Amino acid sequence: MKLSTPPKPKQLSLCQTYSKLFYREKVEARADSEWNALPTTSRKNRLAFNNEITKAVYNAETAEVKKEILEHRDALHAEAIEAWKLATEAIEDDDSSYP
Repeated sequence: MKLSTPPKPKQLSLCQTYSKLFYREKVEARADSEWNALPTTSRKNRLAFNNEITKAVYNAETAEVKKEILEHRDALHAEAIEAWKLATEAIEDDDSSYP
């Protein structure tokens, strides 16, 4: 049985990485407050709304915090690529034993 190679991992955006690290600490209260302040007729997509708030909070961060986010994102991606390479090699090795 031939196994398919998993897709190569994509790198998170800086705002996605920021959200993973700081959503509860720095974004959640503001997002909840601003969402609840909207008239119910204006509430359409909470995820898109949260993403907008996350982006605004991230953009207001210091250069030091943004550097930390960039480094963390790059490290996460490097780890994901390494895991992907190992999985791909294992599949290729396994597939080579089948006719």
